[in-house]
Amino acid sequence: LFRLDANSGSYQYFTDLGGIPTIFASPLAVTPDGKVWVNVNDLSGVGPHGLLWYDGIEAGLYPAPLDGGPQWGGLPHAQIAALEVRLVRGGYELWMSCISRGLAVLFVPASLFSDGFESGDTAPWSATAP
Repeated sequence: LFRLDANSGSYQYFTDLGGIPTIFASPLAVTPDGKVWVNVNDLSGVGPHGLLWYDGIEAGLYPAPLDGGPQWGGLPHAQIAALEVRLVRGGYELWMSCISRGLAVLFVPASLFSDGFESGDTAPWSATAP
């Protein structure tokens, strides 16, 4: 992953976020709490698979099965084609289109962030992966 400073033209290259490898990663969204949400899918089958969040310091992973098999909990598939952020009472939801397995919805409670979306402006926080 790269972070580009549009003002200076400088960039920063990340091979991991919070200790989780991001070699096979696709950024999906930045949410109102400042988290970057990234799809990680190691094609070699040995690295992390699923949805990664990163807040600038810490990271976490919502896993998906390495072999693409069905599972209870976690994501139904490691590859996420699109992700939309939806504000709801008490937090936000991440709606994901998981390749060959349908939709997955993750609720993130407002207690995990401080501003509570008081402005109501959600336009910069919705993204669709190519």
